[in-house]
Formats: sequence, C-alpha cells, structure tokens
Amino acid sequence: MEKRRRIQRIREEKERIAFVRIIFAVLFGLGVFSFIQYDTATWPKILVGVSFLAHGCLHWIEAKRVGAFSDSRPARNLIRLRYAVDFALIGLIACFFPLLIWLELPLVPSFVGYFIGLLLFYLIDVYLERKVQTLDPLQPTKKELRSKIPVLKAR
Repeated sequence: MEKRRRIQRIREEKERIAFVRIIFAVLFGLGVFSFIQYDTATWPKILVGVSFLAHGCLHWIEAKRVGAFSDSRPARNLIRLRYAVDFALIGLIACFFPLLIWLELPLVPSFVGYFIGLLLFYLIDVYLERKVQTLDPLQPTKKELRSKIPVLKAR
C-alpha cells in the first residue's frame, strides 16, 4: 500500500476513535481530581484505573491496526513498541503531578527525574521511529501524519 493511502487510513482510524478517547481522558481527569480530593475513597482509584486501562486498550488496538499496514514483521513489532512507549509517556505525564501532591515528594529531585524521564521517552521514540523507517520506508512518520498532505478521495 502506498504511503498516502496509509496516511489516509491511519487518519480515518484516529478520527473514528477520537471521541471515545476524549471520553476516557475526561473520566481519567475526573478520577485523578477526585483521587486527590477524596484520598480515602476507593471509587476514584477504580475510575482512574479503569479509564487508564481502557485508554491503553484503545492505544493497543490502534498500534495493531497501524502495524498491520507494514509487510515487515520487525517493523510491526517496533511500531507496537513505539505505541507502548507513547502510552507509558502518557502515564508519566498524567500521573506525575497527582503522585507528587499525594505522596508529598520533594520538588527539585522529582522535577529532575520527571524531565529526565521525558527526555528518555523522547529519545527512545525518535530512535524507534528512525528504525521503523529503515525497515519499512512506506510507513508514515508522526510528522507526516500531522502534516497537511492532500487526502485521497474515496472511489
């Protein structure tokens, strides 16, 4: 499948599940807020866990569908790994500040660790994207998916 067609299919897939992702993100945010406000209640913990798990399932499904476009098995595995790294980054970003408040961690070492974690995730993501491009040059990059490439009309 040519690159433009892959980009179109991936965009359609992302648009199709965007609303569901937004719902789970809002539920996750409400759960985190409730978790901080009502730290003795169990329902915020369950809401955070369920919404984060549901978002992870959607992320995994998207990774499998995007990986299915590639003919190379190692490229498919790296695409799934890249999505797993992206999901771990989402977890780091989403859980850092609530845990910082809840556990009353010291600020400076926590932020140093946070920024080191962000840098590490970024470098791993760049490395995996370049590796996927060497294995499957037709696989679109994140930059190509965000750019305004003309979309093919359905026939």
